[in-house]
Amino acid sequence: MKWTEDQKNSIYATPAQIIVSAAAGSGKTQVLTTRIIERIKDTENPVSVENLLIVTFTKAAAAEMKERIGKALRASAAETENPDMRKHLKKQLMLLGSAHICTIDSFCYDTVRQNFFKANLPSDITIGENGELSLLKLAALEETVDMLYCALEKEKGNEISEENIELIEKFETIFEDVNERSLILKGFEQLTNSFAYDKKDSDFSEGEIYGGDYTNMISQLHKKSQSAAYPENWINNIAELYSDNINCSETEAYKFSFSFAKKTIDSAIYMLRKMIEVSVSNEIGYESTLTNDLEIISALSESKDYSELYVKYISIPSFSKLNPKKRGCDSMIAEELKNARNAIKDIFQKKLSLLLQFSPEEYDSLRKLLYPQVKALCSATILLDKLYYEKMTARRIIDFSTCE
Repeated sequence: MKWTEDQKNSIYATPAQIIVSAAAGSGKTQVLTTRIIERIKDTENPVSVENLLIVTFTKAAAAEMKERIGKALRASAAETENPDMRKHLKKQLMLLGSAHICTIDSFCYDTVRQNFFKANLPSDITIGENGELSLLKLAALEETVDMLYCALEKEKGNEISEENIELIEKFETIFEDVNERSLILKGFEQLTNSFAYDKKDSDFSEGEIYGGDYTNMISQLHKKSQSAAYPENWINNIAELYSDNINCSETEAYKFSFSFAKKTIDSAIYMLRKMIEVSVSNEIGYESTLTNDLEIISALSESKDYSELYVKYISIPSFSKLNPKKRGCDSMIAEELKNARNAIKDIFQKKLSLLLQFSPEEYDSLRKLLYPQVKALCSATILLDKLYYEKMTARRIIDFSTCE
């Protein structure tokens, strides 16, 4: 097969971390197959196929990849005149059946099965069916809510039934610090008062979630956390963003508001410059008003942080009335410029007002006010994860997220 220079570079590049990016049907799989064969045939630094990890998106793709490598090994063994190389390639063909050519889910599952004792799992652990996993997650969510309600009742000094004492003890074991427990329960009470207008249970069937808003929040946060390398750390970091231990200027929401506002302003500046050029070149007569708009908006663009931008934004003058267009100018272009200016005004009066609706002091106060609820939400998510894991392992099953 005739290769392009880029394909050759991908095939024969020395062992390193490389990325091959190309359109569908451009020969990426063939390039990868050939690179694998060349690595196996390398006389100076040969690699055995059983030591390679080749990950695909689907089982069908993994099977196709294994078939292609097998064909390439057989062809190379038939073509070579070196008896030692032929023997080596035939050996690799025999080892191909045990090679790690699979989906990422399969690889993670095999790794867990081989190292079950390190993960404190039973040796016969398997991947659970979606329906069973959904029911276990729902049961874990119900137990999470019951546990928090029972702990809240104890916190208030109310009498607790014998059947609920075990739930409270489990909660206190997971969250040992008394002050932390009090904060979680205070936030949980606020959370239920604010968002529990619908008392139906959540339902995880077919990936859909229904029910009271606070249980929906717990479910969604748990789902998102499973994409993180260390879910519990990721969840705890979210809660800490609302605590007194961090300056509001360091929070992601604060940074996002400033960054997005700046991009919006820079986009408006670019548009106004182009509009001035169009007005001048077509003798529309709007350039005076547009230049004044540009000066106002450019002053905002020079802001170094959210605080400075907020102060400038609330004190900017109103947009002046658009100058009358010149007689005899192109009415269609004039109308387009007018609409474009109205769009910029709309951005500043609506989009920016949402991004910059709070002063830094108001933002910080609101963040701290929400801290107990966010802490409760994050803690409930951690509880859900632990209880769900307990229920899975008790039935000797796990899901793919746990594998990973």
